[in-house]
Amino acid sequence: MKVKPFIAVLFRSATEPLLQVFERTLTQKIGLFDTVSPRFDVPGTAAEQAELGEPLARVFYSLTQPIPPAYLGLMKKKAVEVEGFFANEGRRPLLLDAGYVGREEVMLAGAGDTTEKMLLFYQGHWLAEPAAAGRGFDDRLTYDFFTKLRATLPHLTLV
Repeated sequence: MKVKPFIAVLFRSATEPLLQVFERTLTQKIGLFDTVSPRFDVPGTAAEQAELGEPLARVFYSLTQPIPPAYLGLMKKKAVEVEGFFANEGRRPLLLDAGYVGREEVMLAGAGDTTEKMLLFYQGHWLAEPAAAGRGFDDRLTYDFFTKLRATLPHLTLV
């Protein structure tokens, strides 16, 4: 089965104009996107606040091309490359997370090792994993966005 990949972009609210440049880079380096979430204000972790500043916000971009779930690690590597593209003297203005939405789950690639994964949603239940909750992935707006995105999945084909 193939799943719908997404990129979550965390940024300091004042750098929101940078998202237009990011969208062009995302298309060039990762792929076309078809859905953009509303902007969500999020608390972020202490490390994210230290690197980006405050206040923080997040936007999700779902990509048009379905992928096999095993490609999540590759998506994360591409996301890290895009972060590096925008870095200035080692400081990143955007933090990217790669994930996918499947019929039964919403999965997020881990922060470091590309084989680490965090399950956010499984078989009709939203999970508040501690690592995900501390990073602002457990709020109602995020849940509503992924619920709407999951509703578009019946067209995904089995492989």
